[in-house]
Formats: sequence, C-alpha cells, structure tokens
Amino acid sequence: MTELAIGTAVDLTEAAERARALVLAHTDAPFRQLADHLPIGVFLLDHDRRVIYVNRLLQELIGDDPSDTGRPVTTALHPDDRDRVVAVASRVYGKAEARMVDCRIISAVGVRTVRCRLAPVTGDHGEVLGLIGTVADQTDAERQLEHRATHDELTELPNRVLLAAHLDAALGRASFHGATVAVLFVGLQRVAVVTDALGHATGDRLVRQAARRVVAAVGPDALVSRFAEDRFVVVVEGITDATTAADLATRVVESMERAFVIDDDEAFIGAAVGIAIADGDAEGEPRTVDQLVSDAGVAMARAVEAEAGVEVFDVAMRSQVEERRTLELSLRRGLERGEFGLAYQPIVELADGRLLGFEALARWVDAPTPGMGPAQFIPVAEDSGLIGALGAELLGQACGQLAHWQRIRPDVFVSVNISARQLAEPDLPERVARALSDAGADPAGLHLEITETVLLDDVDAAVASLQKLKLTGVRLCLDDFGTGYSSLTYLCRLPVDVVKIDRSFVAGLGISDRDSSVVAAIIGMAGTLGHDLVAEGVETTAQAGRLRALGCDMAQGYLYSRPVPAPDAGAMLGA
Repeated sequence: MTELAIGTAVDLTEAAERARALVLAHTDAPFRQLADHLPIGVFLLDHDRRVIYVNRLLQELIGDDPSDTGRPVTTALHPDDRDRVVAVASRVYGKAEARMVDCRIISAVGVRTVRCRLAPVTGDHGEVLGLIGTVADQTDAERQLEHRATHDELTELPNRVLLAAHLDAALGRASFHGATVAVLFVGLQRVAVVTDALGHATGDRLVRQAARRVVAAVGPDALVSRFAEDRFVVVVEGITDATTAADLATRVVESMERAFVIDDDEAFIGAAVGIAIADGDAEGEPRTVDQLVSDAGVAMARAVEAEAGVEVFDVAMRSQVEERRTLELSLRRGLERGEFGLAYQPIVELADGRLLGFEALARWVDAPTPGMGPAQFIPVAEDSGLIGALGAELLGQACGQLAHWQRIRPDVFVSVNISARQLAEPDLPERVARALSDAGADPAGLHLEITETVLLDDVDAAVASLQKLKLTGVRLCLDDFGTGYSSLTYLCRLPVDVVKIDRSFVAGLGISDRDSSVVAAIIGMAGTLGHDLVAEGVETTAQAGRLRALGCDMAQGYLYSRPVPAPDAGAMLGA
C-alpha cells in the first residue's frame, strides 16, 4: 500500500490547516472523521511532541492508541530506526519543513516497513505548533516489487533471477545429500509463425497457454521458469536417472502436440526438450548453474536438429557446439577478408553434349579445414545470420562472371543457389536486380535454384516470393526435386522454369526399378507442365543414355566435368 494508491484524494495542506485547529483545540470532529477513513495512517503531535491523535488505521497497525495510553509514539518504531526518525522529526520542528523518512514499525502483525511524511503544523506567524504525520505501509509494495523482479510478467512464472537462485540451492542440496538434479530446457517450435499470422496478442496468449501446459506436465514439485520468449527451463530434484527425466520431458513434448485454441483460431506448435543432469555423487568439479542450463540448451538444440523431441546432454555435444562457434567466427573473418568464391560445373545438352551453362557452387578458399564444402559451412551461415552477406557476395561474383561470358556467348546461363532463409528476406528481388544491373548482365541468363524446403513453413508465402523474383527477369529452378516435400499440386503452383532431378535417383538408374520409375515420373510431370529438366550427378554414359531415352533435356555431373575455377570454365566457352 503506498500513498500513490490512495483512493480518496487528500489535500495534506488542507489537512494541516485542520490539524492546526486540532492542535489548538484538541478536538476537531470533521478532521477525525476524514482521517479515520483514509487508507494510510495519520497521527498528530503537539508542540511538546506528545501524541494527541492517531487515526483508526494506525491504531490497528500498532495495536493501541498512544493518545489514550500515553505511550510515546517512538515506542512503535523498530529500535534500530528510532534515533534516525527522531532526528528527522527534530528537523521538521526546527525548520518548519516537511520531511520523508522510511523506517520499520513493530506492528500487531510483525515488523512492517513504512514510509512516513512528517509536516509541521504552523501558526499564523509561522511558528510550529505541532506535527502531522502520515504513515504508508510499504511491505505489500515491497513484496510486489520483489515479485516483479523475480517473475515473468506475461506468464507469472519465475524468471531467470529466481531460476538461478533456486537451481543454485538445489545443486547445494544435491551435493550435500548425494542426490540428483535434472534441468529440462524446453524450446517451443513455430511460435513466431503463429505470431506473424495472428498477431502479437495471440502469440502472447499462446505462450501463456504453453506455460500452463508445461507446469501441468512436470507436476507441482518442479520449478518452471520462463527463460526467454519461447523457452522454458524446468528444475526437478530427486530424479533417479536420465530415463526418468526423459519420461518427464516426453510428457512436456506430448502436451504441446495438442491444438492450442485461441478464440476461434487453432494453432499447432510443438516442442523440443534438452536434458542436463547434475549428480551429487559424481566426482570432479560440480557443474555451475550457468553450465547446467547451457548444457540443457545445447541438448535442446540437438533435439531440434535431429527432430528427436528429447535429447540428453553428453560431453560430445559441448565440443560440437564449440566447434560450431569457432566455425562461425571463422566465417565472419572469412567474409571480411574476401575468402569466398565460386566454382563452376558445366550443364550440357543431353542430346549432343553441347555446353549450355554452369552451376555456380560456393567455395571457401581459405577454410579452416582443407576441402570444407558448402554442406558444412552454409548451414552455419544460415543459423548465424551470415547467409545474407555471404549470398550477396557470391551473387555479385556470379553476375559479374555471367556478364563477362555473355559477351562471348549471349545465350549462356549461370545457376546460383538461394537458400530458404534468403528467399524469406523481403528485399531479395531488389538485391538480385541490383546485382544484375551493377554487373551489366542480362537477367535471362541468371537461374536461381531453390530447394523444396522453401515449402515447409508456408507454401503461399514461398509462391509469393518466387513470383516477385520472376519479375526481375531471372529463371527459377526447383533443385533436388523428388527428395522432400513437393507434390504435383505444389509443382503446378510454383512459378519455376526448370526442375532438377536429384542425384540420388540418377545414381539408381538401371540398378533400382524404383529409382527408374521415379525419374520417369518426374520427367513426365515436368514435361507436361512445360518445365525444362536437368539431371544432377550424371557419372556414367549408361545413366546419360537412359536419361536421354526418358526425355530429359540437360545434365550435369562428373561424366562431363567436376566444378572448375572461372578461368577453366571460360576456356570451355572459348573465352
């Protein structure tokens, strides 16, 4: 309770005027009636600092009425605060100036922290006739402030501050008793997708519902903390082994698989859980709070990557995380130093072997590990947010090389890979158009390759992004077709010009009846829709012959050439 929370507006100046009369006459019924209904304590002292009035709330707080009992009002003060409050009151009497002081009083229900405002009651000539004091109980306010400092505002769950204190105490108990503590790091999935689609208010309500499900799944004996926007940390003491913790984590994952109903909307998200366990009987240095939470977070990230739902931390995960962090730092330095370039693999006409164009493949010239390929560093670039800068650098190089080759062969093309994350960037069409313009290249010679993974989150959004790219004049290729998400329905909707048959099917031609049937079906679908076809990974003349017989247009692979530097590729064109 604070003075700011008073429901009845009280002009203390007017009260002081009334108090003056009260001090002089020792009676003023209207003032007493008003003061007795205030939600703060009020008291009056005369010139000799004797208590002449205490309102009803203050009487209840300190347990009696000093104006009747004759008990000095200072006896209600905590012994450690008395001298300080008396000194402040003396200054009020001496200088006729109001003062504020925080102190403790011994109340009927224990020690309470209060805020006192002490103001002089003065006569017509400024003389101090007495003192009026107001007392606002701060104990509840302090509890509210403490709660805000230790709890998440949205979910009312403990926040990181309380989590750290609780887990530290739990680790201490586990060490003393030789017990076990499990930390579950819960990562909600696709919350951002729901928020983007339905708004932040709906996203907040979704997180609140998810929080309640986590609490219900782990039971009342576990501490559940909101660690970040869509992350929760659970602390469970007395877990017997990793299997028990995994069972608990599985219940959390299963609880997130049911639909979330918000107003008239349904949302489906999901969760991944990482587990880290501290054994009080284990030898060696005990793990700290930060280490345990971090390890559980690493296991959660592994669960997401492996689509496993639940993962238990082991030491090997930590070294992998460190390796990934080191690789990210090397990527950043490599971008600053211009260490990335392109190799070019020829794409030929299957009918006569004529060179038509090239696929540009990313290369890290000074990679920390010799021979490190795009499959190793591109995912790290995507996860670290570096894919935009890396993609822009490689796109610029490819457009420059395309412009140079177009002066020799106007019909040549260069195909460049675009990741799902790049495609999601709203300014990608503008950046593509600018790269072509800066290089002076004909847009028709630039092919942009996207994989079926662009369809995973939002087909409509992917189609809209591809249509914007088409407006720049480039051609679009659907890479690795047949390995993932696409169906004939989506192939009909996507504004692509070229379909690339994945190398895994090409490798089985003439060996696997299934692969041969898949390739024939892809060629039939793409041909019906008017798409050109490129077969990847062609390594034998038998494969090439079979593809020609099935009606495939183009091919690339080691049968024709490995990826080569730009000068060697130019030589193939006669440059």
